[in-house]
Amino acid sequence: ERRKKKKKKKPRKKGSAARRTKPGSEEELKELVTALGHGCPDEHYVAVISETITFLLQSDKLSMATLLFESYKELSEAVAQSQSARLARDKEEKEEREKRERKEGRIGDFVEHPCEKDINAIICKPLQGCVQSTFSFLL
Repeated sequence: ERRKKKKKKKPRKKGSAARRTKPGSEEELKELVTALGHGCPDEHYVAVISETITFLLQSDKLSMATLLFESYKELSEAVAQSQSARLARDKEEKEEREKRERKEGRIGDFVEHPCEKDINAIICKPLQGCVQSTFSFLL
């Protein structure tokens, strides 16, 4: 008696591997821009952080309030520093490319990818004014 051969099932990828996008694709770029944008708190979360700091101050938890304030400040400064470094690098690369193209006798228009505007707009929103003024007095 012959045994029937069972068809082997291809192992299915689980988790992030199942929906992996093609490296270097437009889709991957959009996902990265979205991930970068989500790295900074939006208005709602900035308000929650500000209210939490205010609550901690009112509850005599000065050290925790200060820690949260300084952590947010560090995040904000890191994002700003990263943005300015990237913009400076982009400007330098653009100038070098234009210089090289002029040398070679080509005059080309610089085309900016549409997602550049989204990336340039990524900033950490400032904490509420009352929180900032409280810490300018305390620190």
